[in-house]
Amino acid sequence: MNIFRIIASGKHKFREEFISAFLAYLLSPKMDHGLGFTVLSRLLNRIAEQNQEGAQPLRELAAQFKSRLWENIFIANISFPVVELEFSYQGRGFIDIVIRIDNWFIMIENKILQSSKTENQIKEQYKGLQDVLREETKKNIKFRDDYRILIIYLVPVNQSEGGWYVSPTFYDEINKVELRKNDFKALVSWQPSSNEDTDIVSIVSIVREILRDEANGIIAPINTEVKHALLSLIDFVTGE
Repeated sequence: MNIFRIIASGKHKFREEFISAFLAYLLSPKMDHGLGFTVLSRLLNRIAEQNQEGAQPLRELAAQFKSRLWENIFIANISFPVVELEFSYQGRGFIDIVIRIDNWFIMIENKILQSSKTENQIKEQYKGLQDVLREETKKNIKFRDDYRILIIYLVPVNQSEGGWYVSPTFYDEINKVELRKNDFKALVSWQPSSNEDTDIVSIVSIVREILRDEANGIIAPINTEVKHALLSLIDFVTGE
């Protein structure tokens, strides 16, 4: 049974909110999937590999998330990720997913169809998130004003006889964003791209890597229900 195909079989369109909720579930270490920080840390590491300027800060962020039996209870600089769906920015709109890790804020805008791209959306969301964070620094004296933002624009690929590729219009959209110092941005695709030159990070590739590592005993066993859901996600995303 593939729950994604079942939901998509109704007379109404398969909504981006459904897949955003499942992605947020995988990215939150508090959820019951048993994967802990695996999906989040691998996503950050893959983005770091494609972003030479931001590689070190992103790797350091990902390196915080390691499950250990023996801990130092006086280490105070490691924060647990908090994941919010449909983050509202001052009544002007919503960001699909926002993750806070200490002074880092990861904003994810998810697109599952080429036609759902909205002009200047990422640029406006980035500004909206900054406005919210600036207001928070005024209201909350404990809130740090040295926050950093990572923008992830998650998009589908187009299929053609030559393979799968990300539409240039998605690149154009994220390239419009002018970043503050120490902020970063990344274009991530759902499906792997056939274009070896771009070597874009993809969610399917990350999930396949996790499943391979589990099969080879590199990571802890994944329970049957979660493994089935991950395989269903790959099947749905690459087939639909």
